[in-house]
Amino acid sequence: GQPVSRWMITPAVSANWNIKKSLMPDNKVFDKLSVDLSWGRTAKLFNDDRFAAGPQYRTEYGWSEEPTIIAYNGHLGVNRPYTSGWVGYGIKAPYTDRLNLGITSTFLNKHVHASILVYNKDDRNLLINMAVPSETGFNSKFENGMWINNKGVDFILNADILQNSKAFNWSTGLNFNFNKNVLKAL
Repeated sequence: GQPVSRWMITPAVSANWNIKKSLMPDNKVFDKLSVDLSWGRTAKLFNDDRFAAGPQYRTEYGWSEEPTIIAYNGHLGVNRPYTSGWVGYGIKAPYTDRLNLGITSTFLNKHVHASILVYNKDDRNLLINMAVPSETGFNSKFENGMWINNKGVDFILNADILQNSKAFNWSTGLNFNFNKNVLKAL
């Protein structure tokens, strides 16, 4: 990362509560019933090394894998990144915060498995390529600030219809989900 954001702390925490064991030990319907809660922060890597380096010169000789290599076939070819956008100092590392709440159950003698997961995911400090006045000589400038929120619900139902270890097994599953994305800041 850049000098202002070279390091990032990425904590995570999770908890699990076995409801079956603590509240319903004699219940014959549920084989397993638990609640999970987790939160974590994950650093997002830059997809190009120039975001970590800050202002620089680069080549436009077709080294798409490594644009900071300054020579090709014995010829120097260094220029400012006018067409690819200005990268200044102060670019912060993007990160993701995620919160999950899930309920998992197994019942009918472990033949049916069901789970529901509610989640909220925030992608923050994302880079965006902003237009700049043409007098600068650049097409654009990269800046932090984009924030995308993603929230939703996943429901999963799996069933073991037939279980015969010697001949034929039949399992089926259903997955329903709802997802909503919102651009919170630009």
